[in-house]
Amino acid sequence: MPYKDPKSPAAIESQRRRAKKWRDKNKNNIKTKHPLRTDYFKNYGKNSPVMYKLRTIHNWKRRGIIDTDYEALFEYYLNCTECMICLNRFDKRINKHLDHDHDTGEPRFILCRSCNIGLMSTN
Repeated sequence: MPYKDPKSPAAIESQRRRAKKWRDKNKNNIKTKHPLRTDYFKNYGKNSPVMYKLRTIHNWKRRGIIDTDYEALFEYYLNCTECMICLNRFDKRINKHLDHDHDTGEPRFILCRSCNIGLMSTN
């Protein structure tokens, strides 16, 4: 018999009992995840330069960066090794940011994280 309030403690406990009963009954039929296959899909594209390029350009478009040639912009972004304001070298890929004008969407600089945050706070 269904409960009037499906979120009541009795209804939730009943659902848990039914789920456990189903798992115990069907535990031989449930496929276990193959460890090599899950590692493959978990790390798929993380180290691939093609996927990095596609993901980066997609993120730029989603954030409102407008450019005529994203391929050339990405090549310039990859080849830039130091911040255009403080001239510090980029030690990690995560510290490199493409700064853009939020009104027009045009890219301006390739900055380190601290300079990018500093520019955002002054606008």
